Amino acid sequence: MAATYYALDKFLGIETKDWSATYLERSNKNEAEDTRISDRKAKRKSNTSPTISPEYFIGEYYSDMYGAIHITNKNNELKLEFEHSPLLSAHLTHWHHDVWEINWNHPQAWFSFGTIKINTDNNLEVIGFDFDVPNDDFFFEELKPYRK
Repeated sequence: MAATYYALDKFLGIETKDWSATYLERSNKNEAEDTRISDRKAKRKSNTSPTISPEYFIGEYYSDMYGAIHITNKNNELKLEFEHSPLLSAHLTHWHHDVWEINWNHPQAWFSFGTIKINTDNNLEVIGFDFDVPNDDFFFEELKPYRK
């Protein structure tokens, strides 16, 4: 945006503004005020155990919006794998209760922290999971993966 506004200023013959500094200041301010991740981390419950053993939620899931998403066990480590986006691969570690932290295998530009919550039906059968990945770019919560 900064380059576009600079070009428009030049084209219109008006005094140019340091748009890069303006956007950097705005971005830094927004980042400092964004408490979504710290809020979630503050609510973490220590010393809990999952009620659903990983053996019951390992498998293939499907998102109507995205496609296949897999939870696998490789070398005693839970893996989250996106069929169409290998750079979103991650390993999962227990967060609290039936929530697992997403530890991205590759650095992501727009998000760094996230969790999934394993969902069951009334018979305690795993039916899917929900994402919680605070960011302003990729809205994981819309994926709604369900057991295939």
